[in-house]
Amino acid sequence: MLPALQQGRKRWLILDLTGCSALDETGAHGPDELSAAAGLLGVHTVLTGINFSLAQGCATASLSTRSAARSVGGGMRGIAAAWWVVLVGCTDGVSAYAPKPEAVAKPEAEAVAKPAEVAVRWPSPLPPPRPGEPGAAYLAMRDGVVRLDGDGFTRLPGDTEAVYSLQIGGDGRLWALGRELWVYTGEAMMKLPDSPVHTEYGMISGFSATPGGEVWTTELYHIGRWDGAVWTMFDWREIGGDEQLFGVHVDPSGDLLITSNKYVRFKSGGARGRVDLGTFDRIYPAVWLDPALMAPDRSTYGLDRRGLLRVAPGGGEVTRVFEPDTSIHRLALASDGSIAACGASRVYGRRSGGAWRTWRANGGDFRGEEPEWAAPDDRGRVWVAANNGVSVLGPGDEVTEWPAGSVPALSEEVTSIAVVGAGPELPASREVVTGKIRGKLTLGREPLVGCEVELCASLEREFVERPCERARLTYTGETDEKGRWIVRDVPLGSYGVSVRVRGRWEIAAFTRPYGRMIMRANEVFEYGPLDVSPGWR
Repeated sequence: MLPALQQGRKRWLILDLTGCSALDETGAHGPDELSAAAGLLGVHTVLTGINFSLAQGCATASLSTRSAARSVGGGMRGIAAAWWVVLVGCTDGVSAYAPKPEAVAKPEAEAVAKPAEVAVRWPSPLPPPRPGEPGAAYLAMRDGVVRLDGDGFTRLPGDTEAVYSLQIGGDGRLWALGRELWVYTGEAMMKLPDSPVHTEYGMISGFSATPGGEVWTTELYHIGRWDGAVWTMFDWREIGGDEQLFGVHVDPSGDLLITSNKYVRFKSGGARGRVDLGTFDRIYPAVWLDPALMAPDRSTYGLDRRGLLRVAPGGGEVTRVFEPDTSIHRLALASDGSIAACGASRVYGRRSGGAWRTWRANGGDFRGEEPEWAAPDDRGRVWVAANNGVSVLGPGDEVTEWPAGSVPALSEEVTSIAVVGAGPELPASREVVTGKIRGKLTLGREPLVGCEVELCASLEREFVERPCERARLTYTGETDEKGRWIVRDVPLGSYGVSVRVRGRWEIAAFTRPYGRMIMRANEVFEYGPLDVSPGWR
């Protein structure tokens, strides 16, 4: 405990005794010695969960001289003035408290409280990218991340799962958010240890990696801080917050931004404030649809139902800077302040200090269909992930495209893109390369005759109608009288197989990129016999 207090420059320690029925004089010496040692480090101790029997035991020791409260919540409220300072890691804030007794007993909670287990191999921060300098581009798929640099497209080692957001952190490293949070160490993708809240709820809505190597997260009503060794969690409701949190951002100067669906909260130096989005537009009250982003000029950008809003630095004036003709569902910023956003059939971009530009999808200005993600770089380009490949728009009227199946490393649909600085030099546009896939389907020893077969890169284990229902690209075939099937003109990649048997869809085979399925141009990949009997037992 003491090394953790000293390493994290803690100023408050809450010892929660809830669940202890009694504490004699001997038992009181342990907490008393810890409290005294913490005091020598400049850490103030607050006791919580004190009942009548505990009070008798504490009174016989010098613990009776410590600050006390009946509950953890009471202890928090007693030092609530420090909350806004703790969130930027300053030395006069709250930084740790004891979770509820049932959470303490969980193995996961114990694991994150051992500094030595993780700190030894946790990656150190890198110099942050400088605006305008070339860098790599990273492209996320559901189960992997690919880097594009001078060496071409390279799949990064390490398993990731359901990644939907990439970010270049303030520590200069690549971060990937999906069902978990991962960081690229320079050798492989590594998962961040789960916080106690994530272990219970399994949801991270936003995160920020600081130049000093700390990671801040928002999870429902909680704010988490990872210092490279230990998680510290803060319950937003304990200090009066009643809204779910969307995101958090800590900039290089230590300024803090917390966003929810109703408010933007700031902490800058000794000043702090809150912007109520509901008062901006009385007719159409603004509500964030995604986590807001902080630009290099310290202004805040976020999306609402009507377009893009800007909040001046420090919680100043709120203005609507862009109202497109279609709804926007993604927003990204470059290191030089350039902005990109995408809608169902449009991509929008504005270079820092410039004017807005619109690109039409679906064969208008580029071939992408249903853009999913748009990320700007410092060269004035916008990188777009669509359901049928990746396009890079600009500078000017230039368009570079890699359709699905044209890059072997991009064996699945790209879900997110992050670009470092000005990004890399681009390989030339490529055409789709296809092959054939065939196999045989049986139910027990009997061939499946006249059954519909569907292939996709992302099979769902739990589905409503069919396993490929969430895939943006699917390929179909039908079994013959011997249960054999073949699907032609399939872009190179990795695919799972599903089949409809007696009106019900079954999964015949899962596959993962670079696993056991390797397609080659203009050749037939043989899946072999696939039996769906286990799904019918």
